[in-house]
Amino acid sequence: MANSNTAVNWAVSQGANAIECDIHFDGSGKPFLIEHGLGCDCRCATGNDHVCVALQNQCAGPSARENPVTYMQNIARRDSIALYFVDSKVDASMGETLVKAGAGLIPFMDENLFGYGYKGKVIISSASFSTFEYVKAAAIAAKASRNAQRYFFTTDQEENNYEGVMNRLYPVTNNRVYGTGASSCGTAPSYYAAITAAVAGKKQGENETRHDVVQTIEPESGPWGEFTDIMYCAAGTWAIGFRQRVEQPCGNDCDDTALNSLELLCAKKDGTSVKSITPHAGYWGDWSNIVRCPGNNNFLRGVSFKIESPQGSGDDTAANDCQFSCSQSSNILASNGGRFGDWKQMKYCPSSSAICGFSLKLENSQGEGDDTALNGAKGVALALALALINANTNAFALALTVNTNALALMALELINA
Repeated sequence: MANSNTAVNWAVSQGANAIECDIHFDGSGKPFLIEHGLGCDCRCATGNDHVCVALQNQCAGPSARENPVTYMQNIARRDSIALYFVDSKVDASMGETLVKAGAGLIPFMDENLFGYGYKGKVIISSASFSTFEYVKAAAIAAKASRNAQRYFFTTDQEENNYEGVMNRLYPVTNNRVYGTGASSCGTAPSYYAAITAAVAGKKQGENETRHDVVQTIEPESGPWGEFTDIMYCAAGTWAIGFRQRVEQPCGNDCDDTALNSLELLCAKKDGTSVKSITPHAGYWGDWSNIVRCPGNNNFLRGVSFKIESPQGSGDDTAANDCQFSCSQSSNILASNGGRFGDWKQMKYCPSSSAICGFSLKLENSQGEGDDTALNGAKGVALALALALINANTNAFALALTVNTNALALMALELINA
């Protein structure tokens, strides 16, 4: 809540290396004000050892606000600041402006923060899933930024819902952050369960890019759609099975889509299943039962799709079915594959490696147009050895205090993609 240049300078003088601010947007989605607004923690602050002193104990007004341009340029000039948390004051009533605000924030920060020499990382947040389109738009825009690996994203008031936050961010970005917290005014709830889950997830590598990748394999796919971000099995596990979501043929007067999604089952070398992963659940159809390679040390090592070629003015379905090759047994298929198309060539992982992550090639819903849903996928091959967590990943616990008797805690799991 260091929402003025005076507050930033005071925090740095006290040894702070992380700064949080509140940002507002105008009606067109452009950043126009750094300010918390009424109802901040300064209303209950006592003593003189907290940031509210620099804000003259105000939540809003001239002493507690700043122009976003000059504010970010001031952040950039402070070499000791390693983390900048942008608490976005957006709400669902903004409608389509949410997307404009999220997409526009990245070039704004590229120019006014990173363009002035900032060397640290940025976390961009909104309060809840009701404004997730803002976070999503910012994450998509960040992929095209020269500073892409310095931007991280979260929703920070979903309380103990660690898994929900991670699952919502999975299809959007590999730069995922979990944050939660409460006001220091009054009795603050604890979110230890979610913080503990975040730490466990970090140790297991379930929310980060794997750094022991051997090769990416990409079997032939349909012509439509874009690849999602890659989702990985946890460190020390690989894919041993899968299930698929397929819409069965619906007749001549409707739009067939056939294969909609895949889900991989991850397991340890002894065959103990750990969890299932999917970058996107798809839109239509029913899930098959899980099909898995039998026994121990038997992992998915190859994949191919049954693809229907483009039908011109007819109804396109693209991918209809999927099969995987097991490392120590024959191919496995689900029981609900679509009937259209031809099987394409199997693509294999290199020797002594297996699939442990994948991305789906998915066409978004076309509305009144012709939907094809899943068009294909690409898999990530990792060596069949114990995977190592990259030592460059970091975990942060940030404590913000406004007096000596109350703390507002936020646990942040920061993952380097």
